[in-house]
Amino acid sequence: MDQKASRLLQLNLVVVGVLLSVVSLVVGDVVEQTGVIGSVVNVYSLAGVLSLFLSMVCAGLTYTMSDMVAGADPNRFRKTVDESGLEELYETILDDYGRAIEFNDETNDRNRPLVTLTILFTLYGIGLFIIAVADAALTGYFVPGTKVVIVTLFVVVTWRSGVHGQALDWAQHNDRLWRVLKDWAED
Repeated sequence: MDQKASRLLQLNLVVVGVLLSVVSLVVGDVVEQTGVIGSVVNVYSLAGVLSLFLSMVCAGLTYTMSDMVAGADPNRFRKTVDESGLEELYETILDDYGRAIEFNDETNDRNRPLVTLTILFTLYGIGLFIIAVADAALTGYFVPGTKVVIVTLFVVVTWRSGVHGQALDWAQHNDRLWRVLKDWAED
């Protein structure tokens, strides 16, 4: 999960760089032809920038929250062998690895919605930039129904991603957060 978050963050930075370069080239051409910058810098391009920013925030949060346990403590093994023998060592190994696996599963459960949101916000950002450029380039020809179809596609992709179920699972696994929020609200 840690590596995936890092790569998603890198991908977002590349996508932002490429999209901003393309938009600046398009804006330059539009300004040369029309003298107006507003046709490319519209609500869609601004929403695209916001979406990509949110994607980078989610990727950064995922990366910083990914604290994985790689294995067991070798010092504990040595101490167990010296004090109790091999039979106790086997139990210690099973116990340590079981705890590591459980901890990593909890970390993955916590990060799963953030990774999904990172991917969704990246897709939204790219889609919104495409709409922004198409809207500017095809002024008068861009059918308004196309925007409705694209927004509907965004909703379907969001629903199919399962992020709503992941968020509910996350909320159930993080009841401590809800208790803290409840205590804070009551004070």
